[in-house]
Amino acid sequence: LEAEQTIFTHQLWRHCLLNFVSIVLHRILCVLMFYYLMQSDFKRGIPPDVLEKYSKRMPFRRGGSPNFSEQLGGGDMECSICFGAYTEGEEIRKLICG
Repeated sequence: LEAEQTIFTHQLWRHCLLNFVSIVLHRILCVLMFYYLMQSDFKRGIPPDVLEKYSKRMPFRRGGSPNFSEQLGGGDMECSICFGAYTEGEEIRKLICG
């Protein structure tokens, strides 16, 4: 059995082929960009002088001053980035804006 080739089937086949090619090219581009960023000396993060200007360092003391938990923003006793609990004496950083 041989299917009849119509304009619709030809356009559908072409559409599927172009989608497949675009997906493959996208994956290749993503891998190349990832490799480039890993190998480059791309500056990431905030510059140290800006970090010092807009944040303050505090040593963590469990049960220290009564308003220490308020200084941290309402009693959060864990890091908001890694969700790890603070340890006694660990230096933590708080943004000045709040």
